Amino acid sequence: MGEIIRNGWENKEFISLRTREYDSLKKTVLQTKYTPGEVSFLTGVSEEDLLRAAEWIGTADKCTVLYAMGLSHLSGGISNVRAIANLMMLTGNIGRPGTGVNALRGQNNVQGACDMGCIPNFFPGYQPVTDSTFHRKIGRIWNFPDGIAPARTGLDINQMFRKAGMKHDNIKAMVLVGENPLVTEPDQNMVEHAVKNLEFLVVSDIFFTKTCEYAHVVLPAACYAEKDGTVTNTERRVQRLCKAVDPPGIAKPDWQIITELACLMGYSDQFPYKDPSDIFREITTVCEPYMGMTFEQVSLPDGICWPCPSPDHPGTAILYTDRFYHPDGKGVFCPVEWKIPAELPDSSYPFRLTSGRVIWHWHTGTMTRRSKNLNDEVQEAYIEIHPADAEKVRVADGDMIRVRSRKGQLSCKVRIVPDIKEGMIFMPSLFDAALSRLTGAPSAGPEVSEYRPICVAVEPLPGGD
Repeated sequence: MGEIIRNGWENKEFISLRTREYDSLKKTVLQTKYTPGEVSFLTGVSEEDLLRAAEWIGTADKCTVLYAMGLSHLSGGISNVRAIANLMMLTGNIGRPGTGVNALRGQNNVQGACDMGCIPNFFPGYQPVTDSTFHRKIGRIWNFPDGIAPARTGLDINQMFRKAGMKHDNIKAMVLVGENPLVTEPDQNMVEHAVKNLEFLVVSDIFFTKTCEYAHVVLPAACYAEKDGTVTNTERRVQRLCKAVDPPGIAKPDWQIITELACLMGYSDQFPYKDPSDIFREITTVCEPYMGMTFEQVSLPDGICWPCPSPDHPGTAILYTDRFYHPDGKGVFCPVEWKIPAELPDSSYPFRLTSGRVIWHWHTGTMTRRSKNLNDEVQEAYIEIHPADAEKVRVADGDMIRVRSRKGQLSCKVRIVPDIKEGMIFMPSLFDAALSRLTGAPSAGPEVSEYRPICVAVEPLPGGD
């Protein structure tokens, strides 16, 4: 951004008419500690590439940024996203076709889950849970005349497990729906202790996962092809999910499992649903961006993008075409400073370990590892290491090695590949109790788990086993 400003490539008209706090951003990015040379030293990206990227972005008629979870699953992840938003506003690449900040979410309905309030600080439609006015409104719609809960922010998933593991004032029971935290969550030692400390654990899933081994009750759930409903993807497009086949045996869709549990607990008046269309009608009552939608609209092949304020509205394909969601309608620059990573390499842990997916498996492989053809491609955990680093630690391709972090250790095979940077190692994130045994450094933000990069040591495994 500093290079864009120094060359006069910023969109002055957009900044003047549609933003505020630009002077604060300009002051931050033009500091001498953010010269191309200094940034190159901090990031490992060549100064030539940085200057080329600045020119491409600064002089392009249109530019869009698509980012995935690798940008946010680390300390400073929130600042990374804010920096991208600053860059797009600086160059006027907001609110036009072919522009914008686009997050590639981890699942096809992450956006929809957030829209429905599956986060600790918002009701459906991003209405703050700390606002007593919204509490009364939601309580009235959901038939809780005495209120739902105290008007305070709830716990995120990391806080839940920490609190479940406490000796006193702890969480005593959990219901996990389609989650496998004994594989996915960082600091597995902490998570395993927390789960064992629960008095009652219910897991609802389509397959018997690692987490199911710790459950007191396992409820068989229907998979995506066995249930009706809607999904909302990353472009806010709401589309109908239509059942193709009946679920096997006694498996049921999530909404039905939750409804039946609630009724057994005495909340039948609050959970009167008979089918997914009942739930969608309630969504259009309580969630403002969906208020103009009908079940018939979202059943069309292209669905409809929120916000949709009325039944005759076509939906909103592009946000912020003329104003941002602030009282004055202007976008606000939020300058961010570079911060030292939560972990740095040292003589004891000299390598940086990063993680990610492999093309043959989806996330932790709960579904894809049940396909023989896919599983034949990648059957076990491994790490990739640069040839020069492999020589330093005296390992050969296919050797069994031990990987140690400040949180734990694991053993796996090594693959020596030339296309990874020296000092870095890579490991897939899909294997039970493997990568997650190593993770868990404190994050800079309460909502972000620290998955990468982690500082580790690599050493040959004596005897090769």
